[in-house]
Amino acid sequence: DMVIFDEAHKLTKSLEGDETARYKIGKELSDRVPIFILLSATPHQGDSAKFKNLLSLIDPYQFYKTSDITSEKVKEVTVRNNKRAVVDFDGNRIFKQRITSLCKISRREDSDKIELELYEAVTEYVSKFYNIAKAQNNQAFAFLLMIYQRMVSSSSQAILKSLSKRLNLLTETRSNEGQTLENGACDEINIDDIEDVSTEVQLSVLENSAEVSKNIDLNRKYLEMEIEQLKKCVDLARKSAIGRNDAKFKKLIEIIDELKIRENDIKLKIIIFTEFIETQSYLNNCLKNLGYETAIINGNLSNEEKTHQKKLFKEKAQILISTDAGGEGINLQFCRVMINFDLPWNPMKLEQRIGRIDRIGQEYDVKIINFQLLDTIEQYVRETIERKLEIIKSEFNDGEDKLADILSTLQDDFSFEQIYIDATIKRHNDAKNLEHIAQEIYQKARQIISEGQLILPISELSEKFSITKKSIFEKNEFARNLLEKYLKCNNKTLNMYKNKKNVYYFEDPETGRRINNVIFNQEYALQNDEYELFSFNNPYLTNVIEKLDETLSSVNTSKIRIKEEKFLGNKGLWFIYHFRLNNNIDLNRDFIISIFIDENGSHNNRISNYLKDTENIIISDTGSNPIQTLDERIFGVSAEIANQKAEEIYYDIVKKNEEKLISTEIKMDKYFKDREISIERMAIDNIKQAKRKELQSEREKHYSDLRKRKKIVPEINCAQVAMVEFI
Repeated sequence: DMVIFDEAHKLTKSLEGDETARYKIGKELSDRVPIFILLSATPHQGDSAKFKNLLSLIDPYQFYKTSDITSEKVKEVTVRNNKRAVVDFDGNRIFKQRITSLCKISRREDSDKIELELYEAVTEYVSKFYNIAKAQNNQAFAFLLMIYQRMVSSSSQAILKSLSKRLNLLTETRSNEGQTLENGACDEINIDDIEDVSTEVQLSVLENSAEVSKNIDLNRKYLEMEIEQLKKCVDLARKSAIGRNDAKFKKLIEIIDELKIRENDIKLKIIIFTEFIETQSYLNNCLKNLGYETAIINGNLSNEEKTHQKKLFKEKAQILISTDAGGEGINLQFCRVMINFDLPWNPMKLEQRIGRIDRIGQEYDVKIINFQLLDTIEQYVRETIERKLEIIKSEFNDGEDKLADILSTLQDDFSFEQIYIDATIKRHNDAKNLEHIAQEIYQKARQIISEGQLILPISELSEKFSITKKSIFEKNEFARNLLEKYLKCNNKTLNMYKNKKNVYYFEDPETGRRINNVIFNQEYALQNDEYELFSFNNPYLTNVIEKLDETLSSVNTSKIRIKEEKFLGNKGLWFIYHFRLNNNIDLNRDFIISIFIDENGSHNNRISNYLKDTENIIISDTGSNPIQTLDERIFGVSAEIANQKAEEIYYDIVKKNEEKLISTEIKMDKYFKDREISIERMAIDNIKQAKRKELQSEREKHYSDLRKRKKIVPEINCAQVAMVEFI
């Protein structure tokens, strides 16, 4: 009945124009359902070609080429509003304001120096072994090191557990001369498979796989070196973690107490986000020891457990501590304050956290407090990038929302994780390059927003939008034509009900079963649940295409040899399709579609085009025996390609015909208006009345013909199949 795609900009084709798996799914569904809705904050992405591909899913006729994209056409199929400007039926704003502040945390007290030493030691370890991992092409280990670098800024407790686990693994490896690694899980890790999952899952996969250490045991020097550095880091982490609260936690308590006073609410609910479960556990224990009621959510909990913790937070607990994985899909609009205890490197993940409370149903302005450790590489990178992004916020109205909207697009073009790790390795020695990257991010963000505003103007809330998909409806004429041909070849017919217009029934040639309530127009699918839409994706029609080889006995077949040196040695089947477009009034066009499928079952476009130009073909001899059998798959391939080419022709002709008819309609409108004026000037009433009726009849006939002329019916069939050999 209806398909809605969120984050729809991810459906678009690749830069090379190939259809991605997501795009193919979108295309198939857009053909099959009557209501097709795309949701995206960044549909344009600063790329007109991608935007055209997205729009063509809605209306392939209107948006056949990039040049078809105009504000007027786009406005017909889009509704766009500023998030903060959206109001309910009473005129009240649906989204509240977002107030974000940065809490900079210094660790310059004597009691905090151990944390700085730990940070420097881990950063040195990560920098050194990240280069080694890259040199050995050990992507898994490199990825794990990036997590360690984020972890040391989260909490000493988190880094202590993970580095201790790593140290134990390497120590055991040294003792057992590599046996542990050989007996471990040695399947190669595909980084693409784990890049988009939560840090919890990444750690679970990486820490329990021998892949991260597969090259270290090959070089004892590196093994001993890493063990020594890990011992130093673990010793510092233990001193930093045990028996003391870190600088961030002390600041957290200050902030919580201050918020309760400022908000004048001693029962104020606060959500604290962290990336790591060990940090979550540390915060939970410390807060409980201070008398706070807490709830926790992380990726290890079942859905039932998450629901219970959410209920606990809503009804009793003051503080919810959540990891990124735990917070996915959890709506917490009853809470208005969020503290990000650590900051993910990817700003999109931060935006996803904030989206848990900054959403429809929130009754108050939301307050976001981001913790930032001073004197760290992360601070240096974040400030450099955010300095540029702050310009975006000031340049555009609702700049913060616009920036939040485009983060998913920016992360497709820039690897924020890589920017951070590169800065970690180079320290402050490559400030110029970081500034250059930040400028590129700014330019891309500005381009996306400004071009998106130009082509996608803000919609008036009172404006009514009508989405026309006539070309998609008409496209199903191909399906009807295919079914009719198949039934005809099997001495069956497609019949329309007398009392139900455009609704059909037929008898299945194989089973004899009567198939009822068949429709080819998506509009009728909404009228009755019993109707079955027959598009090219319908399972029955899919089977029809596979069976068509059985009906090819009526198709003329032959074997020919062609002299052409540039194609010497090529063999295959040449399919000639006859494609006709007709509106039964003034348009009757015939086209020949040439398809050559080689011995491997692949389409060869060069040979297809060559064979179409028959004047240049020199035929050596013609085989006397006709083709007896035809592989189902080969015919299916040719039919699919022929239909694709026919669609291109169809949309091009329909567009030209539409342009011609629009011009005619403008002229005829003027003609009818002039006639009306002339008639109204007549003095004799009975003649005037007769002329009015005559004009009305003429007008009705004209517009009836116009509608018929717009209705172009496509018809395609395989006229010839030949076995071709180039000699």
